[in-house]
Amino acid sequence: MKALSIHTPWAWLFFERHWQHVPEDRRYMDEGGPQLRGPKDVENRYGSLAQAVRNLLKEKGPFPLLIHASKTRRPGDDDAARWFGLQHGPRGAVIGVVEVYEVRSRLWTPPGKSDEHRFSPWHMRMADGIYVRNASAFIYPVELRGMQGLFNVPRDVVAGELTKVQEART
Repeated sequence: MKALSIHTPWAWLFFERHWQHVPEDRRYMDEGGPQLRGPKDVENRYGSLAQAVRNLLKEKGPFPLLIHASKTRRPGDDDAARWFGLQHGPRGAVIGVVEVYEVRSRLWTPPGKSDEHRFSPWHMRMADGIYVRNASAFIYPVELRGMQGLFNVPRDVVAGELTKVQEART
């Protein structure tokens, strides 16, 4: 199965289990920015990753993607985690699965124009947006070393948690 390693807290924000802990007054990206309706439904990326996902969509149609919470921290990640009230969560582990269904190109909004054409407030203006749905958090994160870009995880490594997700959906 394909997986994508994402820095925290951004990886955690795909899942309702974490989103429910974000205080109401913190559910926007920047001062005066759009209100975030719920858990993250877009992963913003630059460069070749979005094209690789487009190619997979052409080949397979919508596909499951494992979300890996990166162990490494970037400057600002801890500040973002505090902002969203999510200082604690799994790192260095596969934490859930989403379904990738579309990639939308970079959005550019001319000065003075509204950016209401965006389909999600999570989609940043100058990034390609990888749109996801049907996010399901794992009950027990599966410790795993992440990699940059899309990477393969043997299905048997996450089989137990995937079974629990499927049972919960039915």
